Amino acid sequence: HISIFGRTIEFGVFSIPVTVLWIVGLTNAVNLIDGLDGLACGIATIASVGILVLAIMKSEPQVALLTAMLVGSCVGFLPFNVNPAKIFMGDTGALMLGFVLSVISIQGLFKTQAMVSFFVPFLIFALPFIDTLVAIMRRLIHGQSPFHPDRGHLHHKLIDLGLSQKQSVTILYAISGILAIASVIFVVDPLKALVVIAIAIVFGLLNFRIFRKSSNVDNLDKMEHPDVAGDIPVYMEKSNNSDEE
Repeated sequence: HISIFGRTIEFGVFSIPVTVLWIVGLTNAVNLIDGLDGLACGIATIASVGILVLAIMKSEPQVALLTAMLVGSCVGFLPFNVNPAKIFMGDTGALMLGFVLSVISIQGLFKTQAMVSFFVPFLIFALPFIDTLVAIMRRLIHGQSPFHPDRGHLHHKLIDLGLSQKQSVTILYAISGILAIASVIFVVDPLKALVVIAIAIVFGLLNFRIFRKSSNVDNLDKMEHPDVAGDIPVYMEKSNNSDEE
């Protein structure tokens, strides 16, 4: 069952299919955003912190304890996973994070008795879900399989715009953090949460323009000064690597 607008909705015979759909969907959504160093782990950390705060607010000790362990695991791993990464968690790690988050959200978010509790999980996980849905629709429109790999994800688009890996990940961290904060405020006052999101969008657009302008200046400087240390060796080295890179 779920709680929405203070009412409990029972799924009955559809409870198992809906639960499986949510778990499989979120598990794969987290895995699909694992395209840059530290991205999936960082977003999972932010989402876990949001769930932890809500679990404490709603007096859910079991959910809070499990989420706190997940937060600690991610925080301990993240310094070694950010660019340039020393450790990679791969599909197994990303799928595990998505699976644990999906199960925690079922017990700690959907079933709370808050008036808008149904919308909170979708707000917290909006970034991976939207990226996944857009990727599936894009592939279907082009006559491809939904599982066909491409460079159309949001983090790829930021890279193609000229941003560095660190800049792209920082922007996505900021978006995820804003959504997590808004989800916490949403439980207390939905109107204030909408105001927070609106203000964040304005500042986000301004910062994005700054990031992009700074990145374009850096790229122009590299073109004018090709002898900058590290530029030529990096490109030469990558050209000799395998097709996977």
